[in-house]
Amino acid sequence: MTNTNHWTIAGGVLLALFAYVHLTATRSPPPPKRAEPIENDATRRGQPAWMAGEHYRVDNRKYAREGALKGLDQPWASYCGEGRRKLLSGLGYYLERRGAEQIRPNPDWGESWARHVKTVWATADDARIERLALSAYASGYFSIDDLGTSVRTAAVEMFGKERVRGRACG
Repeated sequence: MTNTNHWTIAGGVLLALFAYVHLTATRSPPPPKRAEPIENDATRRGQPAWMAGEHYRVDNRKYAREGALKGLDQPWASYCGEGRRKLLSGLGYYLERRGAEQIRPNPDWGESWARHVKTVWATADDARIERLALSAYASGYFSIDDLGTSVRTAAVEMFGKERVRGRACG
């Protein structure tokens, strides 16, 4: 006498598994949710959404420029001594703020934000900071690695094409 019940149970399990896979595999994924329009104080006034926090970013840019210029306006000899920390922290904060707006913009804010950012980071102070920082970098007063990993992308964008011509501090 042979026991055929175990084949019947196994066949039923396989049939159920096949049906489950077949039925669930043919379902299409749910449609993507539509992005809700951003509503805040700025949009209620007819301005782009990013304008709601712009007054904070204006202050951040001002402090970033001031810090960078304080570090860069020191005598170059101090870059190798006590002034090195001021130079690196000022440039680091400047690159962090600038990079946050230029390199990693909020994708929901669109083209008007990209145009605005390009304009606000193109002041006379920004040109001066770039010129002084490039000169100090090329002279070997600091390296991209000295600035830290959090600002590496912004630092490479600013200094990446500049050739280091010396090793001023070492």
